[in-house]
Amino acid sequence: VTEIYEFLRYLDAPKCVIEKAPSAALFDGQTDETEMGVTYAELDTYLSGGDIPAKQKQTIERMHRISQHKRKGIAVYTDN
Repeated sequence: VTEIYEFLRYLDAPKCVIEKAPSAALFDGQTDETEMGVTYAELDTYLSGGDIPAKQKQTIERMHRISQHKRKGIAVYTDN
């Protein structure tokens, strides 16, 4: 997300676009960060090897574990 914000600034995107909280817009007031329980800044810090509070680290690691199936290839069946 940090890189996206930097790119938007490079493109001189409107401030309202850059500052808008990322959201799936499923209901009023929903934001990605609220749903995840971790901020994008904390996530970026974690991914770059920085230190974040233990609770947020556990949240990130749990979400990574439970989404493991999304990072696996699809099963391919053959007649062989």
